[in-house]
Amino acid sequence: MARRSTGPRPASLAWRQPDGTAPPFEEGVSNTFPWNALASAYPKLAPEMLWAWDESPKTVENFENQQIHDVTRFLLIDLTTVAAAPTTPVTRTLPNDAHLVVLRSGWGKDALQVTSLTARDYSTSELNTTRHNMRNPLDLVLHGAGILAVPTASGGPQVTSSANRATYLSVLAKNIPLVNSQAPFVVAASNVTFNERLDSEDEGLLQNHYVDMARTTLAQVYAETREVSRLVAMVDRSYVVVLDRFNAQSSRNYQVSWRGRGARTTRTNSSGLQAYSWAGITLQSARNASRR
Repeated sequence: MARRSTGPRPASLAWRQPDGTAPPFEEGVSNTFPWNALASAYPKLAPEMLWAWDESPKTVENFENQQIHDVTRFLLIDLTTVAAAPTTPVTRTLPNDAHLVVLRSGWGKDALQVTSLTARDYSTSELNTTRHNMRNPLDLVLHGAGILAVPTASGGPQVTSSANRATYLSVLAKNIPLVNSQAPFVVAASNVTFNERLDSEDEGLLQNHYVDMARTTLAQVYAETREVSRLVAMVDRSYVVVLDRFNAQSSRNYQVSWRGRGARTTRTNSSGLQAYSWAGITLQSARNASRR
């Protein structure tokens, strides 16, 4: 098992998507972290933060504290630091309250990247608007070839007052494992564990990134289910594999509802397992759709 630590690196840079936005776990709204406003507060990271800003769509209007960022930018922006692309390893895992897994083929806009998040909730009701209450255990999004190919709706009631909020908050609108069509709030970080974390660069496999992976496991969280775990792997930085495992005390209905972009077509015609494919669409169309 390999280690991976990000040190003082901000989580938002660790999970930055190839299109420059944060993953749309918060009510499906993509937004951009205001890197240029805060770069001077992180001198060692400032070149990477300015690069992230230059390579982003600069859509910071979705942040609640936009006015604070405007003032901060006016007072603290550093015009002497030169932007520089990150040179650090591309694989990221963050434990504790985030339980974040980021597997990517590179830092560029056309990179293949899968981002998975099991953030701890601070409320067990979406009606509580002052707490972090996403109810999206093991959620993920997937980028490829410059397109957000598999988005998620997710939660986070303070980000937007969208008329589609009920849809965004529904567990059926996320890329998460469901037991009897339900998913829990995760209010205790102790119920979530990381294991089987592997980074090719940590293992010295610089010429052949055969597999980068991480497993996230939830214990005694889903109703009447001992464990639900998700293994996310990137093989040779060419394709992504997602494996879900359910360990229940009795027979239950398990399902995962993937939310691919574009036209959805059934690839199998049987009463058993079903597979789907989605036609690709342009990145601009994907961004517009994520804001509706």
